[in-house]
Amino acid sequence: MTAGLILFTVTVAVFSDVLHGLSHTYFQATKPAGSSDPHFTEKFFTQTLDHFNFNSMGNGTFSQRYLITDQYWKKGYGPIFFYTGNEGNIWEFALNSGFITELAAQQQALVIFAEHRYYGQSLPFGKESFNIPQVGLLTVEQALADYAVMIRELKKQLAASRCPVIVFGGSYGGMLSVYMRLKYPNMVAGALAASAPILSTAGLGDAAQFFRDVTADFENISPECRDAVRGAFHLLKQLADRQDYSGIQSEFALCKPPASPQDIQQLYGLLRNAFTMMAMLDYPYSTSFMGNMPANPVKVACETMLRGLDLLANLRDTAGIVYNSTGLLTCFDLYGLYVQCADPTGCGLGLDSMAWDYQACTEVELCFESNNVTDMFPPMAFTEKDREAYCSKRWGVVPRPGWLQIQFWGDDFVYCVSETETFIFSFSFCLSEAPDWPQVVSHFVKPCSKDLLCSALSTANNIIFSNGDLDPWANGGVRKSLSSSLVALNISGGAHHLDLRGSNDSDPASVVRVRKAEAELIAQWWLWLSRRPYGQWVSLGVEDVLVKTDKVSVLGEEQYMRRGGGVYRYTTDLHFNVSDTALVHVEVNNLRTQASLHLDVHLIAGVHQLLGQVHVISREAIMSTKGQSAREETYQLVDLIHDFSYCSLYRHQESSTVVTAVIVQE
Repeated sequence: MTAGLILFTVTVAVFSDVLHGLSHTYFQATKPAGSSDPHFTEKFFTQTLDHFNFNSMGNGTFSQRYLITDQYWKKGYGPIFFYTGNEGNIWEFALNSGFITELAAQQQALVIFAEHRYYGQSLPFGKESFNIPQVGLLTVEQALADYAVMIRELKKQLAASRCPVIVFGGSYGGMLSVYMRLKYPNMVAGALAASAPILSTAGLGDAAQFFRDVTADFENISPECRDAVRGAFHLLKQLADRQDYSGIQSEFALCKPPASPQDIQQLYGLLRNAFTMMAMLDYPYSTSFMGNMPANPVKVACETMLRGLDLLANLRDTAGIVYNSTGLLTCFDLYGLYVQCADPTGCGLGLDSMAWDYQACTEVELCFESNNVTDMFPPMAFTEKDREAYCSKRWGVVPRPGWLQIQFWGDDFVYCVSETETFIFSFSFCLSEAPDWPQVVSHFVKPCSKDLLCSALSTANNIIFSNGDLDPWANGGVRKSLSSSLVALNISGGAHHLDLRGSNDSDPASVVRVRKAEAELIAQWWLWLSRRPYGQWVSLGVEDVLVKTDKVSVLGEEQYMRRGGGVYRYTTDLHFNVSDTALVHVEVNNLRTQASLHLDVHLIAGVHQLLGQVHVISREAIMSTKGQSAREETYQLVDLIHDFSYCSLYRHQESSTVVTAVIVQE
């Protein structure tokens, strides 16, 4: 074993087809040729009722549903892609998250979609699940423990103990993916959190933000559209003030006339919810997720609102885009189509709506309001006091403001700002196949200084926060990268977790780029972990950018042989400390095949001062080394040091070449 080996490597690797059977580009942005939609098998897992109480119901169990497909999995090697189910039937999410299965086909992954307790068919107490006190086991903490236990047991059953787990989730499911990475980093290698409003649901942010952003979507189509909606609500208010309830019934085709101010508030909520749904689901093609939607529903809504002078009729028909997509309804059931609850953005219908209402009354804070000033909707307040009064009456519980923040990521969240707020986080050595990546990942926020409060997120790693700028939930989430391994990806023209949906010819170029970036980051996480136990893995963040150098010195063959190697090693001296980064240009020549590889490597230190060298070694050189002991020694050298960054998206001329940059101590 080479003496003096220190703590870091930077690996820039494309594993060859011979070694792992993986494509050199981990996501091609389209469904692989010849592939078919995966066949999920529905199964049930015997789950613990109460993970945190060894008395009471601690020994009880319930059947938790999950969906699984090993159609693309390379057993024992490929990663496990685990979807952290959220507030609904798990089939809905599996059938509308095609990116995960497309990625699984290209990265040879096992795919599992786990259903959240108290949703779909995963009801711990059957029909009595929403009685008090049985509903009390519906918590975020219990759901996360469910997923952790399921992951551990299924890995045992499937002989997948060394297969890294990547969690995926959208919306509340994206929040759960973040929490899984924070709470169970020993089990989860990384998380893709799409449209995850972890800030607003923890009581941080502006109560007016959500409906302001809904309004902005319609305003961006046309300011006249926004004005027409506001004008229609004003006309409705005039009818309500006159108590012209029969007129309101006629104008809005209600099955029954409203009879009280409460009914008018219900109508306001129903209409506002229609605009909310269209803003969230403003996909560029028709969908059947959370109801049937036409392509570009916000544009369709604005065309409807501006088609004539009868604003009330236009408002009714615009709501019909959501509530009467089939055209079969003859009247609108005011209380059957929409249920007011502790979530002003809507809880849905049926038992799932009861579960979400309870969660919004306990841990998930959703105190959004419309005011008719910053948005186009009637003033409808929902303060913390309103929430407390409703939840006490409905469920007999008192909400705990700020609990998710306390439980999962600590102090107040701030983006730390200085005179040089943003720094380049460049994938410059990955640009030969993706020259537009800097538009996707262009900067990150400087880590917090000692005089600023920071969240525990700043100490985490391997989390992607993706958001679309059309999504009203986006500004309740993380919109700026916090480090090189806490990456925010923003999708121009993207609605609610568009990136999780399967590839479509109508996709904007922005989501294609983001999916490709996500795929590359995910491949980095699990490819390195698949070569070593979890306990040996360390991922370091980026501190500051002070020094750049492109000095390269090439050792000749005689110099190299005196160091005990072959003809493939090139070195450059680097001088950097905790705050430095170095840009190194490396050329590797394969003397046997005359193939050549050029790349720029960013080296970033994050722990303590180093004086070292970078060695670039081709995998072919390793594999052609004479003698089994020499090959084993080379692998040990790589495996005993800690990787903190690598990227595989570059063009190369020989599939068997892998480049590894190794820092060794002088």
